[in-house]
Amino acid sequence: MEAGAKMKDDYGGMPEFSPAMAMEESYDQEERGPSRARTQSLSLSQPPQPGDPAPAQERPRMVIYRNWLTLAVHAIGEALAAAEAITFAAGGYIESATLTQRVLRVPVDKQDQVLAALKELGQVRAYRQSSQDITEAFHDTKARLENLQAIQARLAQLAAQATDLSVRIALERELRRISIEIAKVQEELRAMANLAAFTTITLDVTLIETHVARAPHLPQPFAWPRTYGLATLFQ
Repeated sequence: MEAGAKMKDDYGGMPEFSPAMAMEESYDQEERGPSRARTQSLSLSQPPQPGDPAPAQERPRMVIYRNWLTLAVHAIGEALAAAEAITFAAGGYIESATLTQRVLRVPVDKQDQVLAALKELGQVRAYRQSSQDITEAFHDTKARLENLQAIQARLAQLAAQATDLSVRIALERELRRISIEIAKVQEELRAMANLAAFTTITLDVTLIETHVARAPHLPQPFAWPRTYGLATLFQ
């Protein structure tokens, strides 16, 4: 009866139910178990012994690379078409396009190869690169997702076991909120993984300026053609 009273909310005039309260009660006894605390203390104080499993390998670095390249070319259309072909051959794709620009995405291990090929398409007028290490941010976000999924599973279990209608409604409401949060975190992870797996190259192209050569102006040997307005005949 006492546990049931705790799970009443304001619909029955009792204290409001919190899904977190139910989860806290379910874990409370386990967290305070003396045997678990003693095991953790021993594991922290004892040095590694022969035959113990090797420590986990270091996390692979996840780095976002962004490149900006400006080329001067003789034919803009031909240069952009060649840039697209280079990108597709490397296993990449076109993220966006304008008349004089392409935003290219290529696998990170093909970055140097693609950049070298692109620079052969014209005269390099400008180039710069930036990098951002997101290793810790990615794994922190992944841990947050795992925690949310554990909460989701526990809430689903409590909802299935709930006999009180108001408790079940509160649990299902919290489950919907957690599900939305999980979807957002999953989208964050997909975006971060894509940015790290595919380098971004923003390619801008301009026309090479061409100058038309003009014949040099030769001085007239006599002054009288200028007098009669005939100087243009000798130009």
